[in-house]
Amino acid sequence: MAESVGKDVQDVKLCLLGFGSVGRELLAMLRDVEERIAWQCGVRFLIAGVTTRHVGFLDPAGITAAELLGMLESGHGSLPGPAVAPTELIAASGADLLVEATVLEPGGETAAGHIEAAFAAGMDAVTVNKGPVAWQFQRMRAAAEIHGRRWRYEGTVADGMPVFDLVETCLRGCTITGFDGILTGVTNYILDALGEGDSFDDAVAYTKRAGWLEADPALDLDGVDSACKLAILANSLLDTQITPDDIPRQSIRGVTAERVAAARAAGRRLCFLCSGRSHDGGVDCSVRLVELPLTHPLAGIRGSGLGLILHTDLMGDVLTAELDATTQQTAYAILADLLALRARR
Repeated sequence: MAESVGKDVQDVKLCLLGFGSVGRELLAMLRDVEERIAWQCGVRFLIAGVTTRHVGFLDPAGITAAELLGMLESGHGSLPGPAVAPTELIAASGADLLVEATVLEPGGETAAGHIEAAFAAGMDAVTVNKGPVAWQFQRMRAAAEIHGRRWRYEGTVADGMPVFDLVETCLRGCTITGFDGILTGVTNYILDALGEGDSFDDAVAYTKRAGWLEADPALDLDGVDSACKLAILANSLLDTQITPDDIPRQSIRGVTAERVAAARAAGRRLCFLCSGRSHDGGVDCSVRLVELPLTHPLAGIRGSGLGLILHTDLMGDVLTAELDATTQQTAYAILADLLALRARR
């Protein structure tokens, strides 16, 4: 068990499901800012369990991120034990908080079951898996209420770019009436690359090498990822009940360099736009290719960047943006959510 860091600092144990690049980035971040977080927030996060499809780790006493990273280095990058079924790990870890970072599965059933198991075990939860929030939002909200638990999902829409925390803390009293955003860095990069003369296949290949492209490329290229994020925004901010399957969406397959160049020549930029509007009859959402005038705030979101305009009744239009999205920002979203859950106990 890790040594105590002082009577004013509380140890909080984490159970991690999924351990890809974001999970490893989170460990490095927890190691690097451990003293800062202890000083500022009175919390030290310990790792009580981790599992992937093939390997795992379990220590109900918890060890520090630095200790687990040391194990990874001595084990040539691999976790030291066998994989453990997620629900079994949740029960055995005795953790305080679940981090759900498994691979996106359309429908979100599996990850939703993990979060429900965590609630039943007395844990709060953070997810960067879009599935449970996009397809199972009402179910997750009801489960949290039944068990008296809380969950957060900042990293499901725009990596670490503040969206839900922005609404909660900076737009108090406002009603969100709609939004427009560029929410998938892969498609934004590809459209930019076409404008610079790259072929579609070369641009896609680059996003794969960079680690941005989903394991199933169709999720990005055919707008499923964008529709997931749009459903999350609509369910959380517009209080509706939709899933990505309800949202009309286009694909960027077939977009040519000539089409991008023609838009530029006309003083416009071709963007993959996510839009949602609330009205008396419900909510309208869509994911579509749109030519925006260069004066539009979202037309300046380049490469892998992301941007979102929130339309409000009291504050007008509010723009939030993230430049050059990376796994570090997604890891930060997890950390920010973990700290928010502890701060609001």
